[in-house]
Amino acid sequence: WSLTGTVNALLRTYLDCEAVLLNTNKLESQFIPMDVYPNPVSNWINVQFKLDTPVSRLELRLVNVNGQTVHQHTYGYAGRGDFRESYFIPESVQPGFYLLELVSEEKIIGRVKISVQ
Repeated sequence: WSLTGTVNALLRTYLDCEAVLLNTNKLESQFIPMDVYPNPVSNWINVQFKLDTPVSRLELRLVNVNGQTVHQHTYGYAGRGDFRESYFIPESVQPGFYLLELVSEEKIIGRVKISVQ
């Protein structure tokens, strides 16, 4: 066992995961800016964003590096303006890198990378 070898292996894993997370079909600039904290997260994460128009259905989805939704919460109608919510990450979610996606009527309108510890 060596510290340098372990650090290099962790760094390679991080970079591999980041490459997968960044491989998206849409440009990040098309998304609504989202503030999330803390990041890395353990159980609860605070999410803030602004909607320019009301939406009839709003969801937050936690998506793993394989593109699978591992947890989601549906809010239904959301009016125009600032949105602040605390989002619970269940213990069943394994530590690692994820995307937190903001979805309106089955269209991804926001996305941010998070690390679950």
